[in-house]
Amino acid sequence: MSLKVNKGPTARELPLPGSIFYKEDLKEIFSTLNRKSNDGGVAVVVSINGDEYEIDEMDDFDNPEITSQKFRSIRYEASYEGSSVVVDISREAGKVIELRKDDDIVMTGVADKVLEISQRREDNLRTFTLIILGSCTLVPVYLFSARFLVGPLIALFGLLGIPITREILVEGELLGLIVAFLYMPVLMFALSKMRIKGNAIINHRKGRSNLLREKLFKNWQASAFWAMASATIGFLMGKFF
Repeated sequence: MSLKVNKGPTARELPLPGSIFYKEDLKEIFSTLNRKSNDGGVAVVVSINGDEYEIDEMDDFDNPEITSQKFRSIRYEASYEGSSVVVDISREAGKVIELRKDDDIVMTGVADKVLEISQRREDNLRTFTLIILGSCTLVPVYLFSARFLVGPLIALFGLLGIPITREILVEGELLGLIVAFLYMPVLMFALSKMRIKGNAIINHRKGRSNLLREKLFKNWQASAFWAMASATIGFLMGKFF
């Protein structure tokens, strides 16, 4: 009896970084998935807002019924002779799931191309803003610690045999270092729960989206925002370092 090995498709999952997808990006993802070969084409089906709308042609993105909708989520399913690529994009998260046969060359590189599109539109401004806002909370946390934790810390260091005075803690800014050391892990955990990897799906072309984050880079609001951000960073660096 001859040995027969039935090798199934290899699965791979790629998380998306958290991006702003405009209509041209949604179309580019469709075009990337919609490959052709001599034996036929890849079947692509797109589900919008769950199963509220379903399209299978790129021109359908410009259908008046579709252009009037707000996109909460979008899911692409591309399949070709046992291989498939699924792209899930929502406000909470995004991922690409590739299930490709080893001998399939038609779907080769498709998942990586979708990831590349997402990385090109990564929402770095939101990440930066969340970090700045989180860092600003260090100030009230520090003031709270200076008022209520100095005594307990002195007592704790005393039990450990380390002579510490209020002057060393507060004026020597040891308290600030302790607070920053303990608070940063809490801050990073909080940021991880604030949908920092979520996506914005804009059913307009980039020039017509009118997002605040774009205005920040186009007019006087940008100068005010970055001036405030720089001042905050400078204050925190001077205070704690």
